[in-house]
Amino acid sequence: MTCLVYLYYDPAFAFLSPGTLSALLEIEWVQKITAKAPALKYYYMGYYIHTCEKMKYKGQFHPSDLLCPETYTWHPLSKALPLLEKQKYVRLAALEEQEPAEKEQPNSGEGTFIDKWSCVGYHG
Repeated sequence: MTCLVYLYYDPAFAFLSPGTLSALLEIEWVQKITAKAPALKYYYMGYYIHTCEKMKYKGQFHPSDLLCPETYTWHPLSKALPLLEKQKYVRLAALEEQEPAEKEQPNSGEGTFIDKWSCVGYHG
């Protein structure tokens, strides 16, 4: 897992999208380093707080999965968004409890995972 840079947010510079640029450069670095260190295949994007505008850029990376804070199971951000629009704290496992046939788990490090404690992978 790697997480290289944290940026300070200043609304005056939002038009530059420094978080997105930083994430893209860091993902590129992880892709390059994976050739020499195959075990290093994840990129950590840090916290994702849906109600925080300065962090919403992280949800633009697809596919994205969030880790349920109660069950530590992965859930697609696309399915979690409707719940997150309604309330700040969500038991994401409830998505699977309602629709058990549609259970999805990330496969072998491919995809983008964003969450407080999770890793972000890439499809290289």
